[in-house]
Amino acid sequence: MIKHILTERENVDKWRAKYPDRYKAQMIIYVAKRNKSITEEPFFCGVQKVQSHHPDYSKPLEIVWLCKNHHMEADKIRRRLVHLTGVASGYRIINGRAK
Repeated sequence: MIKHILTERENVDKWRAKYPDRYKAQMIIYVAKRNKSITEEPFFCGVQKVQSHHPDYSKPLEIVWLCKNHHMEADKIRRRLVHLTGVASGYRIINGRAK
């Protein structure tokens, strides 16, 4: 039996179908950045290249600018919280830690 290997396009489409709230939040931030209604801000650790992090996808314009390392840490915390509580939102990032 030959297993079908998904193309990058198929992977993207699959992700968008699985996480429509995340995709919508990302697109809102993309458009806001393009229209210059929001700007990236350096994170407290001093890294200038930052990524938008959504503590709550139902509030797409409420974001925290994080460096890549802190963004991965925040997502890891979110996954733990979801696993433990079943709730994906309701925490804040303060000085790089979930509160």
